[in-house]
Amino acid sequence: MINPWRKVYDLPQSRDPYKYGIPKFALYIDVEPTNNCNFSCLFCARQQMNRPIGYMSLELLEKICKQASEYGAYGIRLLRWGEPLLHPDIIEFINIIRKYNLLSHITTNGSLLNAEMAKNIIESKLDSIIISLQGTTDLEYNKLRNTNKYRLVHDNIIRLSKLREELNSEKPYIQVTTTVTDESAEDIEHWKSYWMNYVDEASWGYTWFKRIQNKRKIRNYLERQHKLPHYFKCIEAMNKLSIDWDGTVSPCCLDYDQQLTIGNINNSTLLKLWNSEELKAIRTLLGNKRQDLLTLCSTCELNYPFRGKIND
Repeated sequence: MINPWRKVYDLPQSRDPYKYGIPKFALYIDVEPTNNCNFSCLFCARQQMNRPIGYMSLELLEKICKQASEYGAYGIRLLRWGEPLLHPDIIEFINIIRKYNLLSHITTNGSLLNAEMAKNIIESKLDSIIISLQGTTDLEYNKLRNTNKYRLVHDNIIRLSKLREELNSEKPYIQVTTTVTDESAEDIEHWKSYWMNYVDEASWGYTWFKRIQNKRKIRNYLERQHKLPHYFKCIEAMNKLSIDWDGTVSPCCLDYDQQLTIGNINNSTLLKLWNSEELKAIRTLLGNKRQDLLTLCSTCELNYPFRGKIND
């Protein structure tokens, strides 16, 4: 099965906007249904988040989707700084996205993918879903996620896969991702081989702790994490937008506390924000490798290349 989002991720302007040019509008938009979460992961910058917890309204999502469709975006991804499945109207979110003929996607920790939710997601015709894991074992997962829910998430993923087959559906495309610290190549390959028995794609990257202020909590991991001091030009500001639950727009997927915002869709349009002087200035700094002038970028793990294939 081919991920329907590949037609977006494989576009030249998606792969390398520095070479092929910035598109006339964002190729896709990341939307935050909520910044509330039922996990407290050791590596997550939500530990430092100061902005209010909230839930995006259906009216605001409809406004985003309408403009995204009009301006030529390909799709909407439901993710960012919370657990999307906590939103009480998450299935309606998918329906609204599909109403505007946009690709749909959810990234989730998978803990709320019970039988009813899994069935609703499959019947909604969601295009793709990523369930995020950590490490390559249940023990490492539970440590990094600061929980004991590995077995629950494991079983939820397998049930989603089997239910999709039972319902004779091709959607959603199911992907699991993980991050590692010092696991061996054999550990990673074993993890991948196991999950490929159940899902369409299994991919991995590195676990980073750069943004965590309370280093005491993660002391044992700091020496284990890989150090790859090679910067590459960030493409986040070049081909997509990120929108928080309250309508605040940022060019950065890692902007957890609205430190690099360019406006709000409640008093502007996405097209104006896409072409704003604020965003142009950010693009210029990134293109000139002057990310040091952007405070948020100093703690960005995307300043480092990934050896494995992670979330597109």
